[in-house]
Amino acid sequence: MQHLTCTFLLALLLFGACQTKEKTKETALHFQLEILDSIQVAYLGNPRTFDFKNGKGAFFDMGANEMVLFNEAGEILKQVSYPKKGQVHCAMC
Repeated sequence: MQHLTCTFLLALLLFGACQTKEKTKETALHFQLEILDSIQVAYLGNPRTFDFKNGKGAFFDMGANEMVLFNEAGEILKQVSYPKKGQVHCAMC
């Protein structure tokens, strides 16, 4: 009985292995990266702190101690330099 079972399983295995399988049609997926919310500002430096609200943005360059204000087109509206040492006059103080 065991010999018959082994023969049956071997025949089933060979029958399944000899059959041709349907080839699946592979569809290629194409992806493209599109940047939608980017603003380029013509500033050479190392800005660290950013903010953008209501069409205007600002960033602070800690190395140069500069604050730069810009619009959504990337045009610099105002650029203010602060002294690195000494007394700083603060409008909010």
